[in-house]
Amino acid sequence: MPQFTVNPMRFDPYKNFKFRVKWDGRYVAGVSKVSALKRTTEVVEHREGGDPSTFRRSPGLTKFEAITLERGMTHDTEFENWAGKVWRLGAGLGSEVSLEDFRKDIIIDVFNEAGQRVLSYKVYRCWVSEYAVAIPELDANANAETLLELVRLENEGWERDTEVTEPKEPTIARTRIPSTGASAGSSAGPAASIAGSAGIRVPSGISLADSVASVAGSAGIGLPSGMSTRVRTRRENKKGK
Repeated sequence: MPQFTVNPMRFDPYKNFKFRVKWDGRYVAGVSKVSALKRTTEVVEHREGGDPSTFRRSPGLTKFEAITLERGMTHDTEFENWAGKVWRLGAGLGSEVSLEDFRKDIIIDVFNEAGQRVLSYKVYRCWVSEYAVAIPELDANANAETLLELVRLENEGWERDTEVTEPKEPTIARTRIPSTGASAGSSAGPAASIAGSAGIRVPSGISLADSVASVAGSAGIGLPSGMSTRVRTRRENKKGK
């Protein structure tokens, strides 16, 4: 099976630097890093008394690792607000946790180099188990560092959205220069077109140099040095008639 069915000419895997994270029906601003999606199934070992001196192994419980989102510190409060639904400092007794909506489903969209969505993952029943504002040591003489905030999201499973399929990748068409109306094999076409626009008649069947000479002669413009003798002779003959 080809790796890319819609775009068989592509052989590069998708990159990891174009992505967006969405919850509550909208994309969250500024997310610059998302940790890997990972699930692990425990191994259960057992054996019977008559078995060889080895264990049998079977799958046990499956757990999904927490996901960490990271972004630069701004005045957007999405991370802080969600963390505050799990526990809020100074809230009264019985109102420290927003039990109704502290869990959210999130979507992680991945895009190709052209900005087309190519993959999407749904992560279910997430909640913030860690919220951190990573403020480095404040030093007026040090090189600048970005202030970061991050959330650690516990979750109860994730899956790829199979409705998001491989898009047809765009191609940039070559720009074509509009035709002047002369045939491709006619060397006199450009000069004849210019002469026609100026109301000057150029005899048919002559070369590009002859056309230029004819236009120049009709306009009273002297020929530059180095022009062929044949063209100069044609001009002189026309003047003598």
